[in-house]
Amino acid sequence: MLQEAGDTEGLQKAAGQLRADRDRYKDFCREKGLAAHNENTQVYGYDRSASMKTVWAERAATIKTEPGVTTDYSVNYDVINSKEYSNKFKWLTGSIFGDRRVANEARFCVKENDGTLYETVAILDSKNGKRKGDYMRPGEAGGTISIPKSYNNSFIIVHNHGNNDTFSFDDFVLMNNCPQVKTIIAAGHNGIVHKMSVASGKRLDFSDDKEYNFYKNAFGQRYSSERGGIEGILYLCDLLGWEYSYA
Repeated sequence: MLQEAGDTEGLQKAAGQLRADRDRYKDFCREKGLAAHNENTQVYGYDRSASMKTVWAERAATIKTEPGVTTDYSVNYDVINSKEYSNKFKWLTGSIFGDRRVANEARFCVKENDGTLYETVAILDSKNGKRKGDYMRPGEAGGTISIPKSYNNSFIIVHNHGNNDTFSFDDFVLMNNCPQVKTIIAAGHNGIVHKMSVASGKRLDFSDDKEYNFYKNAFGQRYSSERGGIEGILYLCDLLGWEYSYA
């Protein structure tokens, strides 16, 4: 019923409750030395086929918040245009209107590159979310961008990641080398939003090749084809006391 109604939040909650109830039933039987009778946990008409449809519907509903790499670079417009998507950009600037501007810039970067790995970069004022200068289009993932000089924590950098992966090591280096950047955002085409800032953490001296290579290798060793750079970014941010989140 929830699936047919399109209530993805209710579906996730109900599916989780169902699994929890079944697990408790199995644990009870195991503890008491009783045989588990699966028919006691089933409803007439809700067979394996219907169950699998629910499982896949639940996975589809949660994909926008799961970190990892996908080969589908198309934009999920239902998610991108939703109010829930806008809520992912709260508290980034000094006002509601500034946060809305950041969300809209993320939407623009994502939509402009629908179906590709090309990136669009917007540099925004960290206090009001207004764009500074023109969009930058460095090409495919890995292209370089230049950040204008300014006072510390004056910019928010927004760009899209077509494969929905978290930050690259180049993103990490940019954040480290540019104290004028307060926050960097990577917006996935499936709706996931990654945010990273130095906050009260420390920056590194990457003029030292040994230090640079250490952190680059630490990131690379934790990269996987399915999870992408999430483990590496979490490790580096934890090591330096940086703030990182995704939603």
